[in-house]
Order: sequence, then structure tokens, then C-alpha cells
Amino acid sequence: MGRLGRPGLLLGAGAGLLVVAAVLDLRPWRYVPWPVLGSVLAGHVVLLVLGIPALAVLITGAGLRRRRPRDGTWPWLLSYPGVLSVAGAVTVHGVAALIVMLHLAARSPAAERPALQIDAIKYGLGIVAAAGAAAALLLGVRRQQHTEQAQAYTELDAAERRVTDLYTKAVEQLGHADAAVRLGGLYALERVAQSSEQQRQTIVNVLCAYLRMPLSREPGPESQVRLTAQRILTTHLAPGGGPAFWPGLSLDLTGATLTDFDLHSAQVATVRFSAATFTGDTRFDRTSFTGTARFDGATFTGVTRLDNAHFANAAIFRAASFGEAAWFGGTTFTRDASFDNARFGKDSWWYGVTFRGAAWFGNAAFTGETSFEDAHFADAAWFRGAAFTHSARFRRALFYGNAQFDNAEFGGRAQFEETTYLGDATFDAASFTQFPGFGQCRIVPRADRADVWPQGWLVAPETDDVGTLLRSGP
Repeated sequence: MGRLGRPGLLLGAGAGLLVVAAVLDLRPWRYVPWPVLGSVLAGHVVLLVLGIPALAVLITGAGLRRRRPRDGTWPWLLSYPGVLSVAGAVTVHGVAALIVMLHLAARSPAAERPALQIDAIKYGLGIVAAAGAAAALLLGVRRQQHTEQAQAYTELDAAERRVTDLYTKAVEQLGHADAAVRLGGLYALERVAQSSEQQRQTIVNVLCAYLRMPLSREPGPESQVRLTAQRILTTHLAPGGGPAFWPGLSLDLTGATLTDFDLHSAQVATVRFSAATFTGDTRFDRTSFTGTARFDGATFTGVTRLDNAHFANAAIFRAASFGEAAWFGGTTFTRDASFDNARFGKDSWWYGVTFRGAAWFGNAAFTGETSFEDAHFADAAWFRGAAFTHSARFRRALFYGNAQFDNAEFGGRAQFEETTYLGDATFDAASFTQFPGFGQCRIVPRADRADVWPQGWLVAPETDDVGTLLRSGP
């Protein structure tokens, strides 16, 4: 019955009946002010008929605007203030109509006056009764909605209980000694996550925790269980999967051992692959990382593809090791990208990569062919102490910030042709086994430039106020 309860409704009904009895007994229409009021209202019948309902609509609209329906609250019209407002508006309309009709009856011939007065009272009381009926109707709707909400809450509670039971049983299956039972637990968790969006991150955390556990059971069957756990993660993180896509999820696979991990064209939030081991080929190409991506200390034994990926936050690859070719072509790093002390055992391809934050490659080791052709460095490019065993190509690269190659070692051909430097370029104590190529480089002049170019190259100004590098020796 709400906050007022049955006693409140009985008190309201009693007060209303008492007011009606007093009005009928005192018959206030016999006094002078009432005929005057009736005359005024009779002269504005249109305003009376349309104005009072319009006022009621305005009051109702204001209440709805002030208190919009939310979870667990009633719409304003079905609240007790709303019900009383509707009943009051209808009652006022009835009283006003009663006064007008009594005024008109008073001006009628004496023979017809008693009958008209009785009809006026009947119609007036009928409208007042309609107010009570409107209030009862609204209260009935309120009770019906209350019943429907209670039923909905009951069904929701039952559904949540079923999900909880399924989740608990599935997690228990993951600890079973039989690999087939563990597989059944994984598929049960997948079904729960697909049907319950609220449970997805929790279930993903369980899958990640399982993959982080050491391989202590029989290698053959257990490897199939782990591959299934990987497949569940990678399948549901790809937007192309339609309803099967689980958006906005984070992964924590710190220290996990992953085999042929394929997360291409996916979309994930924060990921943690610190100290993880990726055996076989690994794919993150065309994947969007919306949160921080940590690969520090990770080991990639096979070919690694991170080309055309997008890192919206920091990308951390410090001390990562790439055993085979590493592809980063066309990738965008929106924030800082850290590859300090990283090891690239074979070729690494960075053509067309975009670093919008700082790019850190301090003391990185590039054993195979390395290409940063057409790369864009919007902030500092830090290659201090980096070692390039074979050729290093930076042709047509754009350095908007400072480019630091101090103490870098170039064991093969260093190709910097057609590169552009807006910030300072320093190659202090850099070593080259072959004469480096810096032809047709463009240097944007500044009064405070502090460049240190390799031996054998100097800046020659041109007519368009953009300098170029020229060989100063053989």
C-alpha cells in the first residue's frame, strides 16, 4: 500500500466525506459570494472547461520531469503525490462546474429552479466521484506494476541463482583429474559467459588463471585443455564474431605459457603478458589494445605478428625476446612505446609504423634485417646503445622530436636517406662498419639545434631554408 498504508487511505476517505457532508448541509451557494463567483465563472466557461485540465496536465508533466522513472522508483503519476494531484484536479473541476450550474439554475424560472439545482448537485458530485475513481484506477495500476516488478525480481533472482550454480560447478570441474571433465568445465564456463554479460570478466579471469598455472598434469591431454581455453578467449574477443563478441574485457596472462596464440583482429582492454612464453607462431595483427599492454620480459619463440595493430595506451615490451621474425608494420602506438633491452633474434619489420608518443629502444639488439622505412616518430626516438647486426633501414622516416642514436652500433649498412629531422639528431659515439647513407636528408633549421652527425656528413643549407646533408669526405 506504499508509505501511507491503509490507515492513511481511510483517513483521507473520511476527511473527504466530511467535507462533502459539510458542503451539503451548509449549502454555501445561498450566500452572496457564491452567486458572484458563479457569475464570473459562467462568463469564462471555455477557460473553465479547458484551463483546469490544462493546468492538471502541466502539473503532471512537471512532476514527471522532476522525477523520472528509475530502477526501484515509481513514475511520478503513480506516486501518492501524483495520485492526489490528479484527484485534486478532477475535484476542483467538479466544484467549479457545480458553482457554474448552480448559478445558472438560480437565474432560471422559479418553477424549474429546484430541479436544476438538484441536477447541478448530482453532476457536481458525479465529477467529484470521478476523481475518486481516477485515484482508484491509478492505485490499481500501481498495484499491478508492483506485482509485475515483484515477479520480475523473483525471476531475476532465480536466473542469477542458476548462473551461480552453473559457475560453481564449472569451476569445480576445472580441478578434476580427468581431462575430459576439465574440458566440460571450460565449455560450461563459456556458456555462462555468453548468456550472462555480468559474469564475463570473472570467467575470463578464471580462464586466465588456469592458463597461468604450471603444466603439472599429463602433457598430452592437458595441452588440449589449454588450447581449448585459449580458443575460448581468442574466439570471443574478435568483433567479427557478432553476438559471440565479448567487448571491453581485460586479460592477465602474466607468466603463462601459450601455444600458437592467435588473437588477430581482436579488441581487448588492458592486457598483461609480462614474462609470458609464446611457443610457436603468435598473432596480434590488426588487434586494438584500448588499455595498457604489457609484454615486458615476454618470450616469443616463433614468428610474431603485430602489424597494423593499434595501441591506445602505453605499450611495454621492455626486455622482450623475439626468436623469429617480428612484424610491426603499419602499427600505431598512441602513447609511449618501450622496447628497451628487447632482443630481436631475426628480421624485424617496422615500415610505416607510427609512434605518437616516445619510442624507447635503448640498448635493444637487432640481430636480423631491420626496417623502419616510412616510420613516423612524433616524439622522442631513443636508440641510444642499440645494436644493429645487419642492415638498418630508416629511409623516408620522419623524426618530429629528438632522434638519439648515441653509442649505437651498426654492423651492417645504415640507411637514413630522405629522412626528415625537425628535432635534434645525435649520433655521438655511434659506430658504423660501413659508411652510412644520409643522402637527401632534410633538416628543419632552428637557432638552438644541437645535432651530432656521423663523421663524413655535414649540413648544407638550401634556398628553401631547409638544410640537407652532404658528404664531406670519401
